[in-house]
Amino acid sequence: MTLDEVLRQRGVPARDCRDCAKFDADPEGRGFGWCQAHDMYVKLYHPDGNWHSQCQFKAIRLVRELGRARPSPEAV
Repeated sequence: MTLDEVLRQRGVPARDCRDCAKFDADPEGRGFGWCQAHDMYVKLYHPDGNWHSQCQFKAIRLVRELGRARPSPEAV
């Protein structure tokens, strides 16, 4: 079932952060993104077994940024 199907089934209005110009979707397509207007990560639908809290989102992003900042073993 797609996110749009779930929203339709639950009667959720079509307007949400994903439609906003201030929403930056996750580039890896993991179903969440940064909402500048709400100043937080937003995930509207959490599939079973694949759920992260807001704190975990921030930690994941921080770890990814730190990982990119480290030099690769080949460069050392």
